[in-house]
Amino acid sequence: MRALTNLSSKQKKRAAFLILVIVGVSYLLYAVAIPRAELSVTTVVHESFSGISLGITVKNTGTLDMQDVGMNITITDSEEEVRYVEDVRIGDLGKGEKIIHSFTYTAPQVGPYNVTLRFTYTCDGRDYNETINHRIEDYMNFVWKDKLRDWRF
Repeated sequence: MRALTNLSSKQKKRAAFLILVIVGVSYLLYAVAIPRAELSVTTVVHESFSGISLGITVKNTGTLDMQDVGMNITITDSEEEVRYVEDVRIGDLGKGEKIIHSFTYTAPQVGPYNVTLRFTYTCDGRDYNETINHRIEDYMNFVWKDKLRDWRF
């Protein structure tokens, strides 16, 4: 720390510039150059008197295209009784592409529910099976953000 105080103003500016360049290059490597399969999943839950509404946004935030993307949605209550099941065929997702899927199901309000999202997809010749689990408790609104990623070095 003492070495930093002995630097001239010009040297401090050079050091700050070098740090910014390193951070910028690191971000560019992450965003563009490092191959990865990555899905960003945002789930929005809203409980109302007409039912429980879910909106699910699935976006390919990786650097590789994805093929045959599918999503299975299962909602169970506290006794593990299935309240809602749906298989969604998404298809292919290119880099940066997204889909939004929303639905409403009827169930007693303000009850504990388990939301399970299962994703299957193929990316760069590999098959993936990923699962996200969340629990709806005694609240009216939720937003969950998840990332499913696989680095390729």
